[in-house]
Amino acid sequence: FLVIWFGSPHEPYSGLPADLRLYDDVVETYADKSFRLTSNETGEPTTRPLGEILRERYAEITAMDRSIGKLRSWLDKENLRENTMLWYCGDNGTPGDGIVTSPYRGRKGTMYDGGIRVPAVIEWPKGFDQHGVISANTVTSDILPTLCRITGAPLPERPLDGIDL
Repeated sequence: FLVIWFGSPHEPYSGLPADLRLYDDVVETYADKSFRLTSNETGEPTTRPLGEILRERYAEITAMDRSIGKLRSWLDKENLRENTMLWYCGDNGTPGDGIVTSPYRGRKGTMYDGGIRVPAVIEWPKGFDQHGVISANTVTSDILPTLCRITGAPLPERPLDGIDL
């Protein structure tokens, strides 16, 4: 069992120089817009050009994608890929700036569905007979009951917030 929690993409944003260079054009595209976020230097709220923020965010996503690719390549090389479940999920709900695109009440930082429901993709070649989509809303607390069912481990004898997906 392995869990990898990426801190990215998340403010305060940054990025490796080579990854940042891939998105130099983004700075110009959004030069006339600004966005409020947390300062890298002070940890205090600040306003920065949106193009710079997006460039750093995209660079972080590129680095995360590369890391996931390295893991997948290693699993292939070790012949572990087919029987390894990869579960990709967000860590919290929609941020305040994305609230207009969320169908749920609330946002990141609240206990409403908009703050705790997250997208998830589960990939497990030997574990799933076919590709499919479930319409259940997901939350990170669904991980425990789902993994307990898959492994045959007993559920804790206390109420759980999550469900077996």
